[in-house]
Amino acid sequence: MSETFSVKLQKFLDDFDSQSDTSVPDGVHPRVDTKDKVTTEEIPAEVIARNVEFLTQHGFNNSDALWLSSKAFHSHICNVLLSSCDDEDEVGSMVENFESEEKFIQSSTLNRLAVNELVSFCQTFFKDIVHAHSSMELVGQIPSYSVLSVRNRRRKMEDRFCIVSDFRLLQIPEKQSLLNSAISLFAIFDGHGGPECALYVSKHLAYNLCNSANFPSNLRESTLEAYERTERNLLAKCHRENIKSGTTCLACVVDNESIHISWLGDSMVAMLDRFGEMKLLNHKHSPSNMDEWRLIKDNGGAIIEVQGESRVNGWINVTRSFGDYHLKPPLLSLPQYVRFGRCSSQLLLVMASDGFWDGMDICKCRELVISFYAERRDKREDLADYLLNYSITEGGSSDNVTLIIVYLLEREELADSLRTVKISC
Repeated sequence: MSETFSVKLQKFLDDFDSQSDTSVPDGVHPRVDTKDKVTTEEIPAEVIARNVEFLTQHGFNNSDALWLSSKAFHSHICNVLLSSCDDEDEVGSMVENFESEEKFIQSSTLNRLAVNELVSFCQTFFKDIVHAHSSMELVGQIPSYSVLSVRNRRRKMEDRFCIVSDFRLLQIPEKQSLLNSAISLFAIFDGHGGPECALYVSKHLAYNLCNSANFPSNLRESTLEAYERTERNLLAKCHRENIKSGTTCLACVVDNESIHISWLGDSMVAMLDRFGEMKLLNHKHSPSNMDEWRLIKDNGGAIIEVQGESRVNGWINVTRSFGDYHLKPPLLSLPQYVRFGRCSSQLLLVMASDGFWDGMDICKCRELVISFYAERRDKREDLADYLLNYSITEGGSSDNVTLIIVYLLEREELADSLRTVKISC
């Protein structure tokens, strides 16, 4: 039997109390340097994301970690941090060629305050937190999922991902009364030139989406607004801290009626239905796509062949991304967006960074998923692990790989639907 939330919370507090050094433990927030600063606008998403990471390292599942981090922030931590931002020793002003002066807080200070105040909140309000968690009712079907993210044979890990199983867990006060059913986000960020931009977008895109004026009534407009705000703030950070990396993005928002897909770059998503048909739901933003080629040309860029591969200005093999400030223009940051209505024949989504698709084509992916259930491997194995293992060991992928399987039906019902489907493509 799995531990109850209250038992995990008590263990978390006991572990923290047992440490003689109450500073943030090593490895919790690895990227901290003297240049790393967070603006006051960025504080909510940063604190929640950092504490989610901290809590998951202490055994909480993603949903409980997100719920507790968000509750702690909106109930307690936000007031502490806003007070800190008035402290001249903690903050500074950013004027460096920007239109307006803006306060920031040092990332190292934010790390210390975020974790210590999370623990303080849990210690002070332990009984109230446990009661609130036990009373929580999330109406509507929430998709289950599997996720794997591996460095593979690359020297650095530049992939990141973000999962919000239900936006009500974020507990943004202005949005709670508007969220009457489950809306989930699954997103993959394939970084290049370093992990900084992928890490940033993985923390901020979901919060910016939920905080959009059009969310949840108009998911298309709120998605476009979230991308625009995330890109604007990220580029300011890149200029400020001389960050030259970038990242692709693939985001799937799933509600009771629709699947909303938005993307920049070359990560792709496929859907399998109960008839055994699997199809890609998006396409790559690459210079080999003639429409993308024209957009780059119209934006003043050049497509240059480098070792047999088409690259924008000779640098990058995608035409749209977050970050990459030294390539904007001609590189684009406007996402493509498509919507699919949900129906009972839809079984699952396979979302993956291009490292996965390097070792897997759509026909082979379909074959493997169907054989996985036909052979009843689901009784003892995880589908994501099965597919990822093939992509690397049989398909020869050497890149970072991030793979998310989103189950659109209950897993038992899904398995029964696929037991008798023919494997051949």
